[in-house]
Amino acid sequence: MKTKFTKLIIGFFALLFSSMNVLAQTNAALTSDQPDYLPGTVATFTGSGFSPREQVKIQVLHAENHPNDYTGSEHEPWYVAADASGNFVSTWKLSDFHCIGKLLRATAIGQSSGENVWHEFTDPT
Repeated sequence: MKTKFTKLIIGFFALLFSSMNVLAQTNAALTSDQPDYLPGTVATFTGSGFSPREQVKIQVLHAENHPNDYTGSEHEPWYVAADASGNFVSTWKLSDFHCIGKLLRATAIGQSSGENVWHEFTDPT
């Protein structure tokens, strides 16, 4: 026979574990306005599902993970603020020569939520 206390404890842990499951799921997303960009053009990134008004760190690197390819200043991270709905729009200018033929990966990391998402695109020529 379950006591009120036992039912209360079971209910508490059920709520706790369901809350943890919700926290583990990500709602964040990152997209770009095009799948491919010509050298020297500007990519527009749209982020959603971040915490309202949090700072989001964005960085674009070569997806092939070639450390020597990251020497250009265009690969430095930058920060944007999500709006009251957790969304943002930001731009990034591709190098005129440095990223030609590369698969690129943009990452967005929420500084308070810890949301971490990425999106790949190319500089095809």
